[in-house]
This record gives sequence, C-alpha cells and structure tokens, in this order.
Amino acid sequence: MNHQAREALERLVARYRAIAPEGWIRVISWWAYLGDGGTTDRSVLKHPEIAIVLGPDGLSSEYFRPDSHAGNDIDALNEALVGEPEEGWTLLQLEIDRDGTVRTDFDTGPARELEDSATDPFWDGVHEYLERNRPALEELAGRLEAEGVLNGAQDSTQPNQGRFGKLFGRRG
Repeated sequence: MNHQAREALERLVARYRAIAPEGWIRVISWWAYLGDGGTTDRSVLKHPEIAIVLGPDGLSSEYFRPDSHAGNDIDALNEALVGEPEEGWTLLQLEIDRDGTVRTDFDTGPARELEDSATDPFWDGVHEYLERNRPALEELAGRLEAEGVLNGAQDSTQPNQGRFGKLFGRRG
C-alpha cells in the first residue's frame, strides 16, 4: 500500500478510535460495495461497525457508526489505491486494536449482491465476530489490562506503524 493510501487509512482509523465506546479493545469495520448481476456498483456501500468492549460482565459487542466524514476517507483511500494490488476492492475488513495494531484485508473478488445481501455469509462474520473470535479477544483483553492500556496509561492514539498488516492477504 502506498504512502497516500496509508495516510487515508490512518485518518479512517483515527475516526474510529475517537468514537469507540468506553472500554473498547477492538473495533471491527467491514466496508462492502454491493452489486447486481455480477457488476459492482461503487455507489452502494455498506459499512457495519462493531466494537468489542470489556465491561464488568466480560466481553460484549456494540454497534456504532463513524461520523459522516468516514466516507471521505474511503474515497481518498480508493483514489490512492489506483495501480495498487488492492485497487477495485469490493470488501475491506478493518481491525483496530486499542494498543494501536491495525490489520486490513482487501477482497477484490465479485461484489456482494445487493438483492438479499444480508444473507451473504459476510454478514454473519459481522454479527458473530465476538463468538467466532472469543479466545483471541479474551487474550487481547487480558494483555491490554496487564499492560495498563485499558485505563488509558498506554492507550495509543495513532496506529502502530510497525504493526500495520493484512489479516489474510489479498483475496481476489
């Protein structure tokens, strides 16, 4: 990913960090372009977001939305990705850990169908994230508590540049 794309992604990450609910340990966002009949409609964009939060009763998921300017960051990201392997992505999964670790996964395959898009397995990943990833999230919560990050002592406000990475590599 080139420098301009990374900067656009960093602005998006900063937006999520600024509005994440109290006690958050990970923010997960999926940006998906939907399509019809195998064609991608870049104007139809869905982006559910959840935060994994550590509260008195343990881990929970909370849904939220970034401010209205997050779309501008996505537009800037798309413009900067021209000529990059991620250009033309149809699905972006973004994970932001409270310690500053940021992971991305771009899917350049066919767009999810607009019709019945909520039945796509992609949506299950959104709604069942906590259940599917509980052991790793419990480990993350324990580590963040031990490091004092949850009380704000070491809560990084900027992504950890050395830890930007891909979840599973580019798919397409």
